Amino acid sequence: MRSPVYGLMGSAFYCVLAGLAAIFVTASQPWLGLELAVQKDGQVHVMGCHAPCAEINMAGVLVGIRAVEGDHPLLELTAVDLTEEPDVLPDSAALSDFFKRQQQLFEVLDTRVVEVVWQAAADASVQMSTIQPASRPWTSLPFMFWFQLLVASVGCLIATWVWVLKPGDYGTRLFAVTGFAFPLFALPAAIYSTRELALPAGLFHTLSLLNYLGALVYGAAFAAIFLAHPRRIVSPVVLAAFPIAGLMWWMLTALGILNDPGWSVRLPTLCLMLAALVFAVVQWRLSRSQIIDRAALRWLLLSLLLGAGLYIASQVVSGILGWAPPISQGYAFGFFLIIYLGIALGLSRYRLFDLDVWAYRLLLLVASLLAILLADAALITFMGWSSQSALGASIWVVGLLYFPVRQWFWARMSGHGRSGLDQVLPQLIEVAFDPVARTRDTRWRQLLQTLYHPLQIKAVPPDGSVFGQVALEQDGITLCVPAQARLPALRLTHRSQARRLFSTADVRFVADMCQLLQRAEAGRHAFENAIHLERRRIARDLHDDVGARLLMLIHRAPTREIADLARHAMGDLRSALSAIDAEPSRLGECVADWRAEAQTRCEAAGTTLVWTASPFVTDPLLLPREKMLLTRALRECLSNSFKHADSSNPQIELRIALAPDDIFQFDCLDNGQASNPEQWIKGRGIKGLEQRVQEMGGTVEFLHEISGNRATVRLMLTNQ
Repeated sequence: MRSPVYGLMGSAFYCVLAGLAAIFVTASQPWLGLELAVQKDGQVHVMGCHAPCAEINMAGVLVGIRAVEGDHPLLELTAVDLTEEPDVLPDSAALSDFFKRQQQLFEVLDTRVVEVVWQAAADASVQMSTIQPASRPWTSLPFMFWFQLLVASVGCLIATWVWVLKPGDYGTRLFAVTGFAFPLFALPAAIYSTRELALPAGLFHTLSLLNYLGALVYGAAFAAIFLAHPRRIVSPVVLAAFPIAGLMWWMLTALGILNDPGWSVRLPTLCLMLAALVFAVVQWRLSRSQIIDRAALRWLLLSLLLGAGLYIASQVVSGILGWAPPISQGYAFGFFLIIYLGIALGLSRYRLFDLDVWAYRLLLLVASLLAILLADAALITFMGWSSQSALGASIWVVGLLYFPVRQWFWARMSGHGRSGLDQVLPQLIEVAFDPVARTRDTRWRQLLQTLYHPLQIKAVPPDGSVFGQVALEQDGITLCVPAQARLPALRLTHRSQARRLFSTADVRFVADMCQLLQRAEAGRHAFENAIHLERRRIARDLHDDVGARLLMLIHRAPTREIADLARHAMGDLRSALSAIDAEPSRLGECVADWRAEAQTRCEAAGTTLVWTASPFVTDPLLLPREKMLLTRALRECLSNSFKHADSSNPQIELRIALAPDDIFQFDCLDNGQASNPEQWIKGRGIKGLEQRVQEMGGTVEFLHEISGNRATVRLMLTNQ
């Protein structure tokens, strides 16, 4: 495969060659040194005078010209002689007369000496000056000529650039065809639209045909783009038929079979524009489930709306409403560059994820301008106001309504305009300070779901791809959120239920949320560290003071009963200190300790223990306070079962289970006489058990069954 540089170099060579040809043809024409323009009075005025012309007053009226040699009549000049684009003439007869008139004027300019008849003012006396025509220097070419040359070259290079990047795509191939056609219709127009007064009829007609050929190929390829992009909906033969049909229509015009401007020029142009819009609607319907395709199509439609809308406004609307005269066609070609940039961005799928924001802002701007145009036209047409008064009133009324409508529309269409960082800060604090890993992750997912409504939020496995910052993938389909603050990395897919793409604004917003979350996590960590240090200090004080006194009491107890009581108090103190200062323990180890303790107590009470433990899929860590809570709960449940078990054949069953969501549960059943727990008079032990478990987010439940009584304790483990 050849380097894309060759394609760009070929396109640049084509543009340079076409530009040099246009400069050569323009500079080869006879030149009087006059700058002419048609003013509001319909007469041809002199706007500038340079060598070789004589001193002719600025803003003077050019009445006519004639050849000095021979007996030639005076050719009086009219506004039609300076017509910039001959296609605007009403019919074939007017077009034929225009070319004949151009030939007559050129034959006068092509003589050695030309007599120029002019007036200093419309009612002044007629004066005559003689000028010897010279070849036109290229430095005298007006800015509009260079502007058209620049716009055509840039458009051609843009089209070529997109094509060489994706040479196999039919859409980019057709775009390259429009790039080739752009100089073909823009440069001939640059030659005859910047002529001083006249061109040879044959040359003018040839340039007009080249302009029409480029316009037809451009329009046909442009319409066919919507059949090939974002997805090809017809065969390549049909795509190729569009430029070929445009070429055949041009041949009919060139051969004189179609000579009416309405049929040969305006009708195909209108049909191609309507066809492009119809094909765009079809593509829009077909891409309703393809968010990337629809975003790319939105680029094309947005560029068409903006470029064509500005062209129409500059050529038609301004003249109708009287704001300003229509701008020159040469300058209006600049609006085609907007279309080229939009199509290039759409075909290359550049920053599709940011298009929504730009599109909505541009839609608001275009809507406001359209409202001003409609209000202005209504006041002029129905109220008879002057153009200045109507324009001022329209701007005032639309401006009064624009900002409330803009705020309402933007709040509905923007991604998170209603949810700023100040509004999500409480949820971020809840996420950061949630001690349970699973609920913390759930809160974080719920916050992201509320903000962006993605179709899927998927955790990235630890061994998967790692990303260190918030980023976009797949042209904005996926938003990657890195792991931070004890939360896993996430991928959010298909924003707004697959109706929109994630944008760079979303990246910045989520990055700000992650930064706040990390700061909150750092604050929570510092707070917990301070608590841990203070607990360790309290534990040391208890061990040194209370522990020493209990040990002294054990050795100096007057009776064995008091000594045993002191030993139990010492054991409880050690358990409490272990809960404060101990390291986390594995659940499997804790279960083994609980079984041994329960077996010992049941044997001492003469009770049969039935132990049932379901296998654990995982072996999570228990924090010291969780281990202490479950140990005390098990002891309290066993003590309560000893009281209610059948005295003739006491039996207690313990069931241990761990749910996949890290919810630990144990059931303590006895074979005593069943009674309704709601009628129980709860003692200090059961009340303390319920209070401790509820403080840790767990539940305690007492039920009566046919076989006896059951106590169930559930607790979600933090699994740090």
